[in-house]
Amino acid sequence: METEQYKIIVDDACKWLKTYKEEEKQFDIIFGDLTDIPVHEGGDTWDFVRTVVKAALSLLPVGGKYYTHCNGVSAKSAVQYFEKMLNSLGVPIEIQQTQAHVPSFCEKWIFYQVTRKEGPITDDVNGDE
Repeated sequence: METEQYKIIVDDACKWLKTYKEEEKQFDIIFGDLTDIPVHEGGDTWDFVRTVVKAALSLLPVGGKYYTHCNGVSAKSAVQYFEKMLNSLGVPIEIQQTQAHVPSFCEKWIFYQVTRKEGPITDDVNGDE
């Protein structure tokens, strides 16, 4: 679905993030609907999440928004690890979260609104760009 003001893409996120980075495109809003954030620390899934989120944030202009879900409120360590990851990406951001009951999960779920702030994008603490 597409108009002059938006385009909904249902495809490989990594492919499109790379394409748009090469084209130097920016977006006011990006919705991230990836896999649920893992409840364990580290590993391949976290590497994937880190790569996708940093690539998405790098396509936002100052004031642009990245919206995503995280995990249930009971997964406190996963939520803390996610916020730590966000703050270590080397992208200046402001983080807000909201919570809402998701009936199919039988739990309150945490949703993030990440706003790109003024400043350069740098290497993150893991050396990823």
